[in-house]
Amino acid sequence: MARSPLLDGLSGYGAPRTRRGLSTSYGPPPWHMTGRTIAIWYKAADPGEVRRHIPQHLRVDDDPIVRARFWDMRHDAGLGDAWPAHYPEQPTFREAVVAFPVHVNGELADYPTYMYSDDPTYVAFGRETMGWPVRMGAIDVSPPLPSPQLKPGVVLTGELRKSSVSVMRASLTLTSKAQEKPPSRLPRWISTRVVPRVDSSEPELVQLVESGPDNVRWGQIWDADAVLEFDESPGDELHFLKPREIVAAQYWSSVELVVGFGRVLEVDD
Repeated sequence: MARSPLLDGLSGYGAPRTRRGLSTSYGPPPWHMTGRTIAIWYKAADPGEVRRHIPQHLRVDDDPIVRARFWDMRHDAGLGDAWPAHYPEQPTFREAVVAFPVHVNGELADYPTYMYSDDPTYVAFGRETMGWPVRMGAIDVSPPLPSPQLKPGVVLTGELRKSSVSVMRASLTLTSKAQEKPPSRLPRWISTRVVPRVDSSEPELVQLVESGPDNVRWGQIWDADAVLEFDESPGDELHFLKPREIVAAQYWSSVELVVGFGRVLEVDD
């Protein structure tokens, strides 16, 4: 696509764009992310409820395995080594996600209807660039432990709060080191990227977008027993997705993702 004449003389990637380009909120992919994650796979108490949280044209199994995660990460905002110079105060960011498995082009992918983060830079990038439905939330994850302290019986927790109300809580009790490695196929994330109009309630642009990591590396992974709870909160629907059965749970003590550009699968004309 040709560069818009409205951007002539302006530099940068994320808004705001200026002549020098030094004020940009974030840079383009690839984004490098490192940290750890708590992961739970479960079946919903009401399997039919899942259908209410994804677009009608996407196919989902009758009793799908839903994924819930808490992430405790750092990212470089697509600015590489320049990121610390731009934002020396940048802390780790945390994220809570609930995603649904959907069938797209003959493959299974995650549709993360619910994404929350405590980092405005990540929220802006996710929504504006990738079409991820990231919203702000207050998120806590148990502090990291050195590898020698990870052992059966250790408990790790994650919690999402909105307006001081606890919305989502996970508790993992480590049982043993995972014997199987994660699948070699890289995860794929499907989202609906919506750009609203400024002069109408109808959207300016609607795209079905595929994204995901170009590379994933991990350290020690632990299997775990888990408890997952959702509570009702104004302006949210997570409490409709309470679990019936925990299928599996894991703690990844270290993980590194390189998230590149996505691709547009469909455009709603």
